[in-house]
Amino acid sequence: MFIGDKKINAPKSVPDEIEFNVQFEDGIVVRMTKKMFEASVSEVPLDASALQDRRAAKVAGDILKLLLEWDIEMGDLKYILDLTYNSTVHWKEECEELLWQSKVNQIKLSKVNEVLDLKNKNNA
Repeated sequence: MFIGDKKINAPKSVPDEIEFNVQFEDGIVVRMTKKMFEASVSEVPLDASALQDRRAAKVAGDILKLLLEWDIEMGDLKYILDLTYNSTVHWKEECEELLWQSKVNQIKLSKVNEVLDLKNKNNA
């Protein structure tokens, strides 16, 4: 079984937990939700575009079901999608500021280099 082009050590069954660790054959472990795992796993390797298409189709399907459950008026659809997108961008910016202690576009290259050096030392 594969996720993208990476072979996984496939579990005998998908755990009941909402989130669990997926271990790849190369030893890398990634935390993944059950839904994302089910949307990502395939019998054959997939390139990045095919994996993205596969995942996006499942997410879009869930979003459409939710919009139908709420019986959203077509006139409100763009506003709701824009609000959702803007909220996630805002959350991402807040996370970046917490991680980097400044706005991302104001980070100096020396700080980026420092982080990469630390990563390389930890991986050595």
